[in-house]
Amino acid sequence: MRKKYHRVGFTAVQSAELWDRWRRGESLNSIGREFGKPSSCIFNHIRPTGGISPVSRRRSGGTGDFEGATGKLASFGNTDGAGMAIGTICK
Repeated sequence: MRKKYHRVGFTAVQSAELWDRWRRGESLNSIGREFGKPSSCIFNHIRPTGGISPVSRRRSGGTGDFEGATGKLASFGNTDGAGMAIGTICK
């Protein structure tokens, strides 16, 4: 079984700076000196994506409140529709 590597101790700001330096072509040693970490930590941070910086995470436009075709907010509470037939709830 292959060992799973995980990212080691960098904040979001540090990670962004690390990837920026990596894209500019700085060596692992020089990046490590800047952060006070050995080059192996830098390598282990870069390795999972194969040296290609990950895209910044963002939500899609459709997230937020779920609205059906009627434009009303869907209700998923446990008590809503209690004791009603499923056909009545779905209308």
